[in-house]
Amino acid sequence: MDGLTENMNEAEASVAAVAAGCTMLLYPQDMEAIIRELEAALQDGRLTEARIEEALGRVEVAVARVAGPPRGVWGRERDLRWALMTAVRTLRVVRGNPALPADPVRVIEIDDDIGGPWPAYPRSAFPAALGHAGIDLGEGGNPIIALYSDIRAWKGRPGISQQAQARVREVLQVHPHAPVILFGPPRLAADVPDARHVLAAWGGESLMQEASVAWLLGTTSGLPTLVAGGLDR
Repeated sequence: MDGLTENMNEAEASVAAVAAGCTMLLYPQDMEAIIRELEAALQDGRLTEARIEEALGRVEVAVARVAGPPRGVWGRERDLRWALMTAVRTLRVVRGNPALPADPVRVIEIDDDIGGPWPAYPRSAFPAALGHAGIDLGEGGNPIIALYSDIRAWKGRPGISQQAQARVREVLQVHPHAPVILFGPPRLAADVPDARHVLAAWGGESLMQEASVAWLLGTTSGLPTLVAGGLDR
């Protein structure tokens, strides 16, 4: 992470991380320089053979666990429903009283996560879950804003982009009571002060998109009132 390289270069920071117990280095920018520095650290005593062997052993165990034959049972209906209900419980009402608009509903997607080195999560789960729940979706419907803004280092900023903020304001000027489903941390709601009704879902994963629909259709206890089997996954 950038914070670790404020007072040292990437190779030096990598040695420090491994010495502190780090098992694996993710996304190194200069692999050759890091390898040279690790080898130098073994020579001058900053790293020991035992520390390197420990890290390699942990990697081997992780590889065997992931690449080995499947163990146990997963993906059962009760497991999927537990995951969905747990996700619902993490949602936060940041402002107002976010509620599903009357039919027909129009999903206005505002995506602040496009343009980085890695693709964003698929955005299909939110409208698909609404449709599966029987909500009438249409271009001329009452708007609900799906604002995607995960925390990503490549953005180089801690909040929502000016372009995304402007788009939210533009929609709210016409539809001031439109609910905003913020697929990002609750603190980012401060960047959209015009939004009267905000539900924070922490991130844009498909599970959180489905959980948001379950919450919007839920009871006062916050648990989904869905047919047996829950939402299609």
